[in-house]
Amino acid sequence: MNDLKIARDHIDQIDATLVELIARRIRIAEHIADIKRREKLPLSHPSREEEVIRNVRDFAQKLSISPDLIEEVMKVIIKGSKESQAGRLS
Repeated sequence: MNDLKIARDHIDQIDATLVELIARRIRIAEHIADIKRREKLPLSHPSREEEVIRNVRDFAQKLSISPDLIEEVMKVIIKGSKESQAGRLS
């Protein structure tokens, strides 16, 4: 195998892991939706979303990667989680 193929295989493995982790996160978000429904809590919790964004930005900074990039990625993941929760709450 050449170096490029090996590097791309590593990227493919990481991508698969990312998808698995996002799927796990969405399943947990759906469980949270069940709790919110039971406790009659609203879907949106802006202060929690801000906390999550702050945390991932800080972690990105520690890893020397772009906090802005990670914030954008996390916003998409949060949006997907909220859509999944909304489906459970309706």
